Amino acid sequence: MKISLEMLLNYFKDHHEGIEIRQAASFDRILGVKLLPIKSRPLSPDYLYVTDNHHATYLNSLDRELPLLCFARNPQESVYNPNVTVIKTEDDLADFLNALQECYQDLQNAQS
Repeated sequence: MKISLEMLLNYFKDHHEGIEIRQAASFDRILGVKLLPIKSRPLSPDYLYVTDNHHATYLNSLDRELPLLCFARNPQESVYNPNVTVIKTEDDLADFLNALQECYQDLQNAQS
């Protein structure tokens, strides 16, 4: 079952205090959450790709059909691509990637 990006972000925000979504892209459905690779490989618009703002230039150069999520300490730092959802956080990327994947799994289980 596909889950909408809006559902995932709302669930994530409800379960993790201090999350501030600064810029939200609109994508209807995703099949999962993946860490964005640094090197180019075939990327699928069916997955939400997650990274941090250390790769803002890379994010801005990616296909605008891809759902992208950027965790940023300072959201004003050069992420301009409109398909990038920016979440302000002070925590580690790995912790939030794991939490986001857990939220996705919870939503998937709830729909089964």
